[in-house]
Amino acid sequence: LLREPATVAELAEAFGISANAARQHVTGLERDGYVERFRTRPTTSRPAAVYRPTPEGEALFPKGYAPVLEAVAAEYAETRGGEREMAAFLRDVGHRLGRAHGPPEDATREERIDAAVALLADLGGVIEVGEGEGGVVWLDGHGCPLSAVVKHHPEFCAMVAVMLEEMIALPVEQCCRNEERNPSCRFAVGARSPG
Repeated sequence: LLREPATVAELAEAFGISANAARQHVTGLERDGYVERFRTRPTTSRPAAVYRPTPEGEALFPKGYAPVLEAVAAEYAETRGGEREMAAFLRDVGHRLGRAHGPPEDATREERIDAAVALLADLGGVIEVGEGEGGVVWLDGHGCPLSAVVKHHPEFCAMVAVMLEEMIALPVEQCCRNEERNPSCRFAVGARSPG
């Protein structure tokens, strides 16, 4: 459900279980406040409820760093010259992360992308890779591991874009959606002009 909202039937198919078993799980998660119905989808018989995680459900995924990063960002912005300086600092952090976790210099483009996706997954993201026009590769993240701080400090998304550029050795355009209820990451690898 972090990747995309789904119906009970879709969840049953994804996990290879019966619709009744999936319904029992969803009912329990809904009762406990971890998932919610937020719309219906027409089907051939009757409309099916579509479920998504609640903020409480998303909080189950490790985000213990959130208060620390929020405090660090606020302190840096307030005492070290402002948001512009913090953004430059975070870009430097992105370069450092990319160098520290990047693949060997002779790695192929695919190996570099795989290493970047693996690092994002290790950080707590659920990443999908897709091909776009002109050789652009889309990295779509669901359940953003930095969601607790990017709403107030979108500079953290730019830090990740710089990290990806360093690891993949191609321009990366940041297309994250931070304004939404559940922020999600999106990066275009091999875009003509980095954002």
